Amino acid sequence: EIIDHQSLQPGTCIEQLYRSFDYAYKNSKHFVLSTHSYSLSSKMIGSEQTMKDVLIDLLNYARSKPGVQFVPLNSLFKACR
Repeated sequence: EIIDHQSLQPGTCIEQLYRSFDYAYKNSKHFVLSTHSYSLSSKMIGSEQTMKDVLIDLLNYARSKPGVQFVPLNSLFKACR
């Protein structure tokens, strides 16, 4: 397993997103986050944050980690060939 995939939806556990990212980061794995842009304004269940808020916070958290790169998903598949 070289990719850790999480989905951002209104019912996603925010803490689990961070745990999954941290696991992938600490184990030199690729972290993939999927979502739908049309629902970014949706509120997270049990939170006042929107999906967009959570996405921006997670991206800023990831950006703060040394060596993290943001790449399109298809580049990960090309690298596996």
